[in-house]
Amino acid sequence: MERRVERAFFEAGKALTELRDRRLYRSTHKTFEDYCRERFGFSRRQPYHLIEAAVIFDNLVEKCERSIIYTTTPTTSNG
Repeated sequence: MERRVERAFFEAGKALTELRDRRLYRSTHKTFEDYCRERFGFSRRQPYHLIEAAVIFDNLVEKCERSIIYTTTPTTSNG
């Protein structure tokens, strides 16, 4: 159940990033903040927190994957 909640935050952040970057809110609202407030009931900062959390999550996954690759790759010795 906890994984589903974590995944929901990540997916929300990614979707909000796309809405903001592609300006998909412009057909109904002048600003991204107005769109998020009226559509989702978010405060001015809430969508940005979700966006930032998704970026952090992506970075952590990338670093962890690299760490696993580095720690599981066999090393050769020259001696």
